[in-house]
Amino acid sequence: MRSLRNCGPHCDRTLQILLKTFFDIFCLRKGPEHLPHSWLLFGIVLVASIVVELVTTEIVLPDFQQLYIVVLALKFVALAYFTAVLAVSGQLQRSAQTMTALAGTDLLLNVVLLSLFVLGSVFADRDMVLGVISLLVYWSVPVQGYIISCAIQQNLAIGIALAFVALLLAETTFQYIRAAA
Repeated sequence: MRSLRNCGPHCDRTLQILLKTFFDIFCLRKGPEHLPHSWLLFGIVLVASIVVELVTTEIVLPDFQQLYIVVLALKFVALAYFTAVLAVSGQLQRSAQTMTALAGTDLLLNVVLLSLFVLGSVFADRDMVLGVISLLVYWSVPVQGYIISCAIQQNLAIGIALAFVALLLAETTFQYIRAAA
């Protein structure tokens, strides 16, 4: 078995293709079916997504209490909800690709948010940067809706409605954790 150090240009090319696919999904040009069906890939992307989201949240909201609990709880609730949606729609066989697409676009979003925040705090007005960040966060709802609509083979409006329910579940979970503290 070759080590990652010796995998040659194929590793770089594979990573480029994967990142481009996540970007295309984020722009609603491709769906989760364009990703490989791999639970290992999902695990790697999920861990990377969680780590980047923790770093982003720590930088953007440095005084945020229970950061780790909230981020992990919100990820768990979202993944459980979307898995249930796939199960109810009879599309559970698409869960690896769908969850990878959700985690990958979330990872991409958080990398962009972190970059904007860091660059914006140096070069631009903080309020303008927070406005752009808000727009990107709002864009994540149609992105999640698009991913789910592709996975369950329904129109985009149904997918966006399901993503909006996920957003409400996340908000409810966040409020519950905050109240319990």
